[in-house]
Amino acid sequence: MSEPKLHHYVPRFYLKNFLNNKSRLWVFDKTTGKTFPTTENSVAAENQFYRLPKPVPDGVDPLVIEKNLAAMESSAATIINKLIADIEVAELGGRLEISKQDRIILSEFISAQYYRTLEFYDLLPFLLSESESESKSDLDVQALSEEKRKLLHFYFLANSGCIENFTNDLFGSIWIFARNSSSVQLMTSDHPVSIKNFDNTMWLKGIAGLNDGEYVVYPLSPKIVMYCKDGQRWSGLKEFDQTVSLIELDEDMVHHENAGQCFMSTRFLISQSDNFDEVKNFIPSIGTELYSRGTTPKQGKSLQRTLKYNANRKPGAK
Repeated sequence: MSEPKLHHYVPRFYLKNFLNNKSRLWVFDKTTGKTFPTTENSVAAENQFYRLPKPVPDGVDPLVIEKNLAAMESSAATIINKLIADIEVAELGGRLEISKQDRIILSEFISAQYYRTLEFYDLLPFLLSESESESKSDLDVQALSEEKRKLLHFYFLANSGCIENFTNDLFGSIWIFARNSSSVQLMTSDHPVSIKNFDNTMWLKGIAGLNDGEYVVYPLSPKIVMYCKDGQRWSGLKEFDQTVSLIELDEDMVHHENAGQCFMSTRFLISQSDNFDEVKNFIPSIGTELYSRGTTPKQGKSLQRTLKYNANRKPGAK
């Protein structure tokens, strides 16, 4: 059997949840401004993205990361598909049956999804170079070759402990699932796990997991979104853990979550519909304070990081 060459950094089973009635996805390319139809097989993927570069140590499978992620996806697919089916028929405020083991699996899957994408692959050298600059190191992380950048990403995935730490944050967070009752569809993207600050004023890019009230926004389908809220700052919502929200999303709320997908994505916004007008209007605001409604010192630093990252990013880069 030939080994797979096209490696999806957003799983196909997940993208299938956003197919329209013609078994197509609509995709908006932020870098070109073009909109086109495709399938779950042809987006959020790169040739040999997870293949270890040569020379591969003796006894090490060059596709070990791709195979481990595929096994994780298989387990998570069953859980997510059941969750969607349960949420679709549940009463508002109804509690969902999610076992401890399923919660562990889904926490690990969402954590890995955040770190495994092309967006994080691009973001990691920038974050490390910023850290090295603050510590006055002579290491120029941004100047690393493509091969060494890939090894850096693989080392991060396997040995940094960040996936494990984020998994623990997610497992201990408060899970609330909201239904979208509006005529506007929730979008996803090539980096579908977005993070919002406690004050609901900024989408955040970074290495750490959930801190100081931050929360994850993860669309499961065009009609369902999952929120994972830091268990300490949001402790007042503990009784609503693993429930369907009493509040359904209206049109403005859906546009807000879609803006998060636009902010976090590298290149592609993905939807059942070919209407991307709202995110097109949002794109010019990325890296500005247009929607920040004021910032605290901590948020100010995050905003400056975003400005710097966007300024350093090559136009049209994949």
